[in-house]
Amino acid sequence: MAGGHRSSSGIAAVEQGLIGSTPGSFQPVRRSRDLLWIPTFALLVAFAVPWPLWGSDRVVAGLPAWIWWHVGWLGLCALAFRAFVRSGAWERGMGIDAAERAGEADATVDGGDRR
Repeated sequence: MAGGHRSSSGIAAVEQGLIGSTPGSFQPVRRSRDLLWIPTFALLVAFAVPWPLWGSDRVVAGLPAWIWWHVGWLGLCALAFRAFVRSGAWERGMGIDAAERAGEADATVDGGDRR
């Protein structure tokens, strides 16, 4: 912890039992939730190719329909990745500890991560 004090987010995490609780108490629930992201992203990858539009020469608003498929699909992928990161699965998968993360809150510059 920088400066010898806890950040407010670190204190909130301790109060909620996310930090300092019995080791592994939340692991089974988090692990199963994190594993649900695997089929989610597999579906996003599988349908990145516009299979329903294969061989179609349909035009919408002056552009081929498959272009619109990709535009919509990229938006959906961005929302899915945002949910993935906000769920904390990214940090757990990368091995970033919540206590370590709470200590870094003081080291950020205007919400960024430059040091």
